[in-house]
Amino acid sequence: MIDVIDLLYLSFNEGLMRLGGRQIPRDLFKELLNKGYSLSDLVEELAPPHISRRRLVDVVSEIYNEYEPRLLRPTPNAKEALDEANRLGLVMGLVTNYSVEEDEVRRYLRMINVDGYIKAVVTGLQARKKPSPEGIIKCSELLGVSPNRCVVVGDTVADIRAGKSAGCYTAAVLTGVGDYDTLSREGPDFCVRDLKELVEELKRSGLL
Repeated sequence: MIDVIDLLYLSFNEGLMRLGGRQIPRDLFKELLNKGYSLSDLVEELAPPHISRRRLVDVVSEIYNEYEPRLLRPTPNAKEALDEANRLGLVMGLVTNYSVEEDEVRRYLRMINVDGYIKAVVTGLQARKKPSPEGIIKCSELLGVSPNRCVVVGDTVADIRAGKSAGCYTAAVLTGVGDYDTLSREGPDFCVRDLKELVEELKRSGLL
């Protein structure tokens, strides 16, 4: 729904270089995101010993906020898909591994004009991070929907594993971190190019 890969990658590498570190290869960065790493996890894994972890988080966050208005964007066809899903009566929530307050997530959603569709938000401050199913289960409770009637949509291995562990249907979308080969190996119920195609697949399957 929100495409932050380029924004996060640029911010992280620029932060490293400002503090005397070296750039991280994009493939390694995406591999860690695919496992469900949050910013704090990335810092813990990738920061060289001579750089303060706390300082790196602060610098990366500053750069992220600077670039955010220009680089934060929805994934392809997301707005059209959410319009259609909402019209069909689907209730939607968002679960993120990032340890931020809900207000911060809502701010991102407002920036790309999709906040009105999202009825529940669960962050890494409220539940264990994916691939744990805890956030998915909490979100389903907030939505008032049993997990076995939910479809967990994601672009990482951690998303699909969390959804399966929670007892939900799962849908891999190829608009973010994971590629087809990586995500299809997790056995999602759907594997689609974008959210618009997913809505069509859900209609065909009778889930919508």
